Amino acid sequence: MTTSNPTIRREVPVRREISLRMREALHGYAFILIWVVGFALFAAIPLYETFQYSLNQVSVTTGSIELSFVEWANYSRAILTDPNFIELLIGYTIETLVSVPIVLIFAMVGIGLRINLGKLLRTGSQALVFGIAVWAVQIAVVITIVWLSGALFS
Repeated sequence: MTTSNPTIRREVPVRREISLRMREALHGYAFILIWVVGFALFAAIPLYETFQYSLNQVSVTTGSIELSFVEWANYSRAILTDPNFIELLIGYTIETLVSVPIVLIFAMVGIGLRINLGKLLRTGSQALVFGIAVWAVQIAVVITIVWLSGALFS
């Protein structure tokens, strides 16, 4: 008597390989997601709350902050009745238009020197190249701090 064991066939799940294009797309989305989360946490949410506070009269009492909605009254008071508003707006605009390009130029020069000269000089002079890059960025930061403090335009 012959006994035969019936063969049980199970389907082996086939692991689907992700194509290179899909993998690169997922990596790109991961980089974008990090930026979006950072922007939401550190820029978008504070900007929203600042705008919300600007539409309210804020009263700080013991243990609480009271908001009373005043619509656009804060903006109309600042623009129409504040005598310093136009002067300050012009001053900040000039500071921004001058300081941002200077900071960007110094930062790009410093980073460019670090990248390009660092490849050419593989000896001990890399410290010199790195020092130039650090000084360029520090100069840009000092210029920005001086202008933001109002020392040059006041």
